[in-house]
Amino acid sequence: MLARAIAADPAAPLAEDARYWRAVALARAGRDADARAALDDFLARHPRSLRAGRAALILGGILVRAGDLDGARARYQAAADDADAVVSAAARRALQALGPP
Repeated sequence: MLARAIAADPAAPLAEDARYWRAVALARAGRDADARAALDDFLARHPRSLRAGRAALILGGILVRAGDLDGARARYQAAADDADAVVSAAARRALQALGPP
């Protein structure tokens, strides 16, 4: 259903929401490769989205599991400045857990 919402009008605000929730659903289902691609796409298309920090935080976790610590660090750093205090705090904790580059 989310893919249909995106395909119906890829530039519509609903498509932004659909891209985000599709990526979240893939991540929750443990489909890391698909979620990674969907999150990368979401962040590339909607870098100023109110959900960009959350998307970066989720993607950071996927990248850690894949062994891409530099990529995860970059995503966590992006999320560390999010306006949502919960997201920024979680990103800072993740950066601390990763340690220095």
